Amino acid sequence: AAVRKYSAPVMIRLSCLWGGLIVVLCVTRCATEPVFIPVEDSAERCEGGDKADLPDGFGCVRFDPGESTATVGRDEGEAVEFFLGIQYATAERFEPATERVYGEDDAGTTINGEENQGDACVSGCKLTIDTPDICEAPNGVESEECLFLSIWRPQDESLRTTQIIIILHGGGFLAGTGMADFVYAEEVARRTGALVASVNYRLGVLGWLSSFTTEPNERPELPGNYGLTDAWAVLRWLERYATFFVGEVCDKGSRLCDFSELSLNLWGFSAGAKLAACVLTSPVTPLATNLPLGQIEQVILSSGSWGLPDRAGPLLTVQTEAILKTLECIGLFESLKVDANGAFVVREETIECLKNADVEKIRLGNAAGLAAIVVGDFSYLAEPYSPVGVAPFLPDTDCVQDLKEGKFYGQEAGSFPADDRPRFLITGGKNEGTLFIRAALDLLPNLPGSSLISALLSAKSYVIALLLLFGPEDAKCLLREYPANGKEGSEPANGPGSAPDTVSSVSSAYGDYYFSCSARALCKALAGSADGGVVCYGSFYESGWGFSTP
Repeated sequence: AAVRKYSAPVMIRLSCLWGGLIVVLCVTRCATEPVFIPVEDSAERCEGGDKADLPDGFGCVRFDPGESTATVGRDEGEAVEFFLGIQYATAERFEPATERVYGEDDAGTTINGEENQGDACVSGCKLTIDTPDICEAPNGVESEECLFLSIWRPQDESLRTTQIIIILHGGGFLAGTGMADFVYAEEVARRTGALVASVNYRLGVLGWLSSFTTEPNERPELPGNYGLTDAWAVLRWLERYATFFVGEVCDKGSRLCDFSELSLNLWGFSAGAKLAACVLTSPVTPLATNLPLGQIEQVILSSGSWGLPDRAGPLLTVQTEAILKTLECIGLFESLKVDANGAFVVREETIECLKNADVEKIRLGNAAGLAAIVVGDFSYLAEPYSPVGVAPFLPDTDCVQDLKEGKFYGQEAGSFPADDRPRFLITGGKNEGTLFIRAALDLLPNLPGSSLISALLSAKSYVIALLLLFGPEDAKCLLREYPANGKEGSEPANGPGSAPDTVSSVSSAYGDYYFSCSARALCKALAGSADGGVVCYGSFYESGWGFSTP
């Protein structure tokens, strides 16, 4: 992988990228659990000494490997400890998340039993990328009570640092879990000395359904972007408890750190990369978390879908109508209206219907939303749900465009001193469209009308389509990169590689256009944003994924 620092004058036009979901690291897991003990005096610590300066009533965590109530999971080399299935927040359906505060009622109790690593969020894994590398549910259960995180740290306290790495998984905002193997958290903790937290957030209809109001132009009854509020809750939870997991690493290992002394690093994969972008650009983030931008030291964006169009306008309306009709919350021939804030105006009974629909109907709604938006625009196959720029959490904003312009926390570019702006690493690799496009097209022989679609994807029709869409000069250029007889390296996501064919060129071109080329453009834009820009590094692999084993 070539690593290059991009500066404002550099013009980069290359092809390559998608997916951002990868890599299985096999480890041995065992788990018990941490005990939360209430602290009545903020100057007091669980086991003596000075405590970080936290408000009264915050809990602290005691670790004692010798007690059955302590969670000490270790890898084979006993270099990393992990704490699995910690509930960081609770949330009513279609409501913002509230971080879980462990207090007196939790004294002496454990977080989860040895076999309980936290439920996965209700997803559409069966609809898109049903692989344990992405969709692993540790308990084998998906539920609405799913706001769990897991933590990894070096076992040896002398090897720990003041760094926290927060991993946001991928899956098109419709699939994925924070416990899937591709998050690679144990190895990251081992190599960096950081505290690594991988988190679940709400998905599909339950995480990203649009805003709804019964009173036009008023604050929505259902605000939308619920998965974004989950990310904020993670940050608030870490503010309360991260210092106790990190241990005594400040002042040369003599005391616990205040949270403000710890540096945060966001690492988002695919959809998680876009979620990280929204955390960084939303004007609500500093209000919801009290987190100074300067405390976010580094941001890694792996295989983000930067070239996908914003999920807004007529397509969003079509998708939302399909979901509501599937849930039987509006009539079959009913249409939705949008108010000035971008929220859908509905009757009170529609709100009640959404809140009371059973989970199996929600799963059907996930499928209906996927089908509706993909029929309207096939490019959304990779990301059928996403944050939507409507009130109140992302008012009139596009996270990707705002990030390109360096608008952190909703402020104009250059509003924050250069030292307070995070550094970026943006990664990608060739053929990343394979995961969705090639895998989907390989299913064609089993679907109605497959012979017609196969004919449209023949070498001859492919060349004609490029000529009609782009003209002779650009078509010639595209055919050099994506020849009619196929692109090497674009095999199905699962199973052995296949010989190059026209479909392999189509899937590679898709991934390059929507993911890789746009990732390079994002890095260039960040470097060229106002007032000196933002430090951005790009790492682009010649083959494989945007995130690979070292």
